[in-house]
Amino acid sequence: MNIQEFSHLLKKAVGAYQDQPGIEDWNHEELISIVRDSLENNGLFLVNLLSTKSGSHRKGVEIEPGTFIDDSGTEAGVPHHYFDEEGIRDLFKSWKFLILSEQVNTYIETEDEFYKTNPFPYTKWNIIVQKV
Repeated sequence: MNIQEFSHLLKKAVGAYQDQPGIEDWNHEELISIVRDSLENNGLFLVNLLSTKSGSHRKGVEIEPGTFIDDSGTEAGVPHHYFDEEGIRDLFKSWKFLILSEQVNTYIETEDEFYKTNPFPYTKWNIIVQKV
């Protein structure tokens, strides 16, 4: 992968948080394939992905299976995709898992709109995979 291709990939990924035009074309499989193609054999990829156990799962309008856009809060209008274990394993089916960890946070009590200043991690998948 040359620098222009990497720049395009990065801009596409960052677009999810900048609400850039073209976000409707977001495709996890395509992005993972590009990352895989850019790595040498035995290369490593570290990524965090949202879990379906997250408190924000199913908030907003579902625009495709597992992807939601909330219309309020600091990330209004930003699509978020949530994965269960099966979805993670399917997405990385041609990789070797070195670490597959689901970090689950359960909030027992919170103030309204606490997420605006929440210093704690969200519920997510922590993944390190190896190209084989």
